[in-house]
Amino acid sequence: MVRHSIPAGEVVLVNLPPYGTQPWMSTGIVFLAGLLRREGVAARVVRAVAAVADVPPAVAEASFATFLGDPPMELRLDAMERCYGAAPAFFDGMLEALLAGPEGVFAFSVFRNNVDVSLWVARLLKRRRPGCTVIFGGPEAVEEPEALRLPWVDAVVGLHAEQVWLPLVRALLGDGPGRLPRHPA
Repeated sequence: MVRHSIPAGEVVLVNLPPYGTQPWMSTGIVFLAGLLRREGVAARVVRAVAAVADVPPAVAEASFATFLGDPPMELRLDAMERCYGAAPAFFDGMLEALLAGPEGVFAFSVFRNNVDVSLWVARLLKRRRPGCTVIFGGPEAVEEPEALRLPWVDAVVGLHAEQVWLPLVRALLGDGPGRLPRHPA
């Protein structure tokens, strides 16, 4: 099963599980991928799990606890560490899907239901590809940007993402305020 839009790009866009509803991909990812494509930047959109129901019960339970309540970040990360210990293949499989290409910029769309899984996978990603850049955006980044400013998250894009996205990617790809590099779309 193909789990990405293109084999390789310059930026990875992902919305990790657990998913509250179908479809699995957030509209924000489609929008940002379109902005990049218009500028000639290849964005690999990744489906991080083969089936949307492939979420271990402990991961779903821990994510639901965050969704319903507001536990301190330390408790949320401890829960994800326990989940990783119980189901490493779930997390490692998502990590492998993200690392299947050469990209150095990874953008996560985070909602209340998937933010803790996204934080844990981003942490693993930084360990495996230390020089990469991790960006968090989406509704949770709008609602609680400060909570997401952790050592392994390089940028949090909240409000006005459509205005910030292209300049941020330009800077990360080394193109500064000028035009993004043109590539066949």
